Order: sequence, then structure tokens, then C-alpha cells
Amino acid sequence: MSRSIIPILVVIMLVALISAQCTITHRWPIGEVRIELIPPLLLYMAFTLNLPISLLLGLLAATLYDSFSGGPFGASLVPYIASVSLFCAVRPIFFRNRITTQLITGFLSAWITLILQWILSGKAMYSWHNVFPKLLRLSLLCSVLAVIYFTVLDAMARGMGQEPGRFNEDE
Repeated sequence: MSRSIIPILVVIMLVALISAQCTITHRWPIGEVRIELIPPLLLYMAFTLNLPISLLLGLLAATLYDSFSGGPFGASLVPYIASVSLFCAVRPIFFRNRITTQLITGFLSAWITLILQWILSGKAMYSWHNVFPKLLRLSLLCSVLAVIYFTVLDAMARGMGQEPGRFNEDE
């Protein structure tokens, strides 16, 4: 089978999640925060795809998010690319299919992405005492979402005859 099935699956998921995040998630806040759906998908991309494709899809995610959201255009570019790059670099030291790995790296990935997004969005003047609890809750929610994304997307990829996270160039 083609090796482009997983990137196509990620692009479809990316468009669906960005559409949902920018249209309907504000109606159901969880713990007084609006859920961020994209940072766990960035982690999935970093742990599943090779670096060039992950960076390209991270760029697409930042462009789509900034286009659909009301925030400043380009505010998500650096956080998304930094997160994808960092977790592509540290991918070899983790066991990708462990739930503990997915939880911990999901939290760290979301924390890094959301902190950078907060700083670069021009809202860094808000009190840290107000922002820290919200970022902590968002990061914890993203860690749970990371486990869900890994489970669902890996099951879909395996159902299509792919093995997510394998980088054999000989196939």
C-alpha cells in the first residue's frame, strides 16, 4: 500500500479538528477553558511521520488555524513548528505506543505550544496567576486527547494496512 495514506489521514483529521475548534468548541468549555484540539495532533504527526512531512503538515496546521481563528496571522507558526521539530528530535528516546508516553509527551507538547502561542499572540501582559491555571488545564486536557488521537488514528491506519511510526525506507 501507499506510504501516503497516514499523511492524508492526518490532513483530513487536521481540517476536521480545526473546523471544530474554530466553530463549535467555544460552546462547551471544560473547566472554564476552551479546548485546544491541534497540539495533540501535532504530537501525533511528530511521532508518526518523518521530519519533512511533519514540518510541512505543521506549517499547514498553523496556516489553517490562523486563517480560521480570529487571532493574529502567524501567531501559531513558531509554536507549531517548534513543537513538531522538538518532538521529532526526541522521538527515538520514547516508546511511541505506551499510554504513559502519550500522556506525558501530550502534556509537554501542549504546554510548550500553548506557552509559545500565548507569548507570541500579544497577550503576554496578562497576569501569570490568571494564565497559569488555564494553561495547566489545557495541557492536561491535551494529554488525554493525545491518547485518544493515537488510539483512533493508529487503529484507522492499521485498518488500511499501514504500520504507524515505522520508518522503513526499503518498503
